[in-house]
Amino acid sequence: MHVDTPKESLKKINTKDFRALLDNINLAGDLGAEVAWLEGEDPVKVLLGFAYEKHISRIMIGRAKPTFWNRLFHRSMTDRIVAAAHDFEINIVN
Repeated sequence: MHVDTPKESLKKINTKDFRALLDNINLAGDLGAEVAWLEGEDPVKVLLGFAYEKHISRIMIGRAKPTFWNRLFHRSMTDRIVAAAHDFEINIVN
């Protein structure tokens, strides 16, 4: 799943990050995953709302290497999902 947010919309990301996103989406499709492109303010809320709506029981997340500043000021997206996803089995993949 990709969630397009106002801060990180497809219109704002650089070419390298866009290619990496497409590579990940293609890999997910190759592995048999259903791929969804959604929009919203908070990716965690969008992801969990989609999962509840589609009666999904397992969420697989890739863990990105956090930058120093992300570790200092924010929890990672993976940490936020794990903390909020009480009704789901969570698999974290490097």
